Amino acid sequence: MTQEVNIEGMGQMPPMTDRQCLRDGEATAERLSRPEGMQDCRAERQQVQGDRFSATYVCREGRIEIDGRMAPDRYDGTGRVDMREGGQTMRGQMKMSGRRIGNC
Repeated sequence: MTQEVNIEGMGQMPPMTDRQCLRDGEATAERLSRPEGMQDCRAERQQVQGDRFSATYVCREGRIEIDGRMAPDRYDGTGRVDMREGGQTMRGQMKMSGRRIGNC
C-alpha cells in the first residue's frame, strides 16, 4: 500500500509504502479506506456501493475524508486532510493505492 500526501504550504511529502498480509476476506473497503496511523480515529461515516467506497474519520487532531474504488486485486483512492498541530491548521490532499502481490 502506498500513501502520498501533499500539505498546502509544505508541498509533497515522501511517499509512504507498507506491505500488509491480508488473508482471504480481510481486504474489505472498510479496512482499506482507513489509512495507516489512523487507528485512534473514529469513523463518522463509512459507505460502500459496488466497487466504490467513501469514509469520513474524525481524529483528535482533525478530520480526513476518503473516496476510492476497489477490485479483488487492487484499490486506489484520494482524500482530503484537515489537521491541527501546534495551534495551526494544515490542509492537504492524499492519494492511496495498493495491489495484491500474492499469498501470505
